[in-house]
Amino acid sequence: MVFGAIPAGENLTEDPFVMYGDPIQWVDRYKYVGTTFCSTLRDIFTIHYDLKALAAQRIANVTLAAESMTGALPPKERSIVYLARIDVTIISEYDVAVDVSEANLKKIPYSESGIMSIRHRRFLLALRTLRHFVALPDTRLVHSAYLDSLDLARVALHPS
Repeated sequence: MVFGAIPAGENLTEDPFVMYGDPIQWVDRYKYVGTTFCSTLRDIFTIHYDLKALAAQRIANVTLAAESMTGALPPKERSIVYLARIDVTIISEYDVAVDVSEANLKKIPYSESGIMSIRHRRFLLALRTLRHFVALPDTRLVHSAYLDSLDLARVALHPS
């Protein structure tokens, strides 16, 4: 994946990168482990949020449309169905795509009443994941990546 615009006017038929004999194509978006990244937009997670919001809306429509055949669910059962079907989609990849864009948060569908707001829920889940990363032994790759991200943040705040 290229960050920024794909070079125009250059001979892109010859892929400059090869892995295991296969050329790696020029792309501006890529889906990796369920998360869609787009390098040409200001927020690399914008398309990911669009896709997740659409999926959650579709699941909500299908799930709640079933009430026309089964009758209205009591609040407790309705929240169980919501958590099992819709909430799972909304909170997916919370540990990868930490919410930094207000516009992306507005794309996430409503939250059923009586359930914590999505903004707070995703933030608490991200903090829980961070706590897990910090507690890991130094030999774990994700702990090293966490420490490297702290170093990058320090350099960004205090460039030499």
